[in-house]
Amino acid sequence: MGEPDIPVQLNAVVTAPLDEASIWMKISAVFYIFIGSLACLTVIGAVVGWIPLIMGIRLYQSANLSTKAHMLLSPEAHIHSLAKLKSFMIFNGVLSILGILYTVAYIGIIIFVIFARVRF
Repeated sequence: MGEPDIPVQLNAVVTAPLDEASIWMKISAVFYIFIGSLACLTVIGAVVGWIPLIMGIRLYQSANLSTKAHMLLSPEAHIHSLAKLKSFMIFNGVLSILGILYTVAYIGIIIFVIFARVRF
């Protein structure tokens, strides 16, 4: 069931793109952490506010690991960096789906109120 232990060698060409993007990954991570922290200050925001907070943490970890992988040419660091990036992308997809559902629900409520001619 386990994969055979095959030695993996990295070179700087393989790790360079993630290393070059690491500064932007860190800037985006700080943004996600800030937005998630602000959202978690309210009770309702805390329901979904933890998602961008975790996303920011995972993205920052991925950026640090990609720099480490590039400097040390470490396959383990490169694999962990990609795993953190994968986790970030999954959370990003979940957040996008929640945003779409929220938007559809909001538009549905507006249409219902308009066509039901509710008077207050």
